[in-house]
Amino acid sequence: MSYLTYLQTAWGDTIEHPVNIIDVKNAIAQFQEVDNEHGAFWVAIVRNSEYILEASKDRSVIAAIGDEEFRVALATWEEITTLYELFLAMRFEENANGKIVRYDFTV
Repeated sequence: MSYLTYLQTAWGDTIEHPVNIIDVKNAIAQFQEVDNEHGAFWVAIVRNSEYILEASKDRSVIAAIGDEEFRVALATWEEITTLYELFLAMRFEENANGKIVRYDFTV
């Protein structure tokens, strides 16, 4: 199944498909330099639905996966980088209707 990815920053930068982990690491480095008001970025994977993983400057992460939304605070930027690696590897399965039936974003 085909898909698209993009990375968007709160300060206005966008990276179009394909997004990779180097793009994520660059976004982390850049957003550590911006003020708190604009300290966030997100990566989306667009298949049948849009799946989003958003990181904030305080190392909180929001994942919008299917109909579910998860929030977690991670201790280090390395953990966030690993989470994005898993997300970009698309470690989730959809049924024939595009509904997510399983995902694994364990850090």
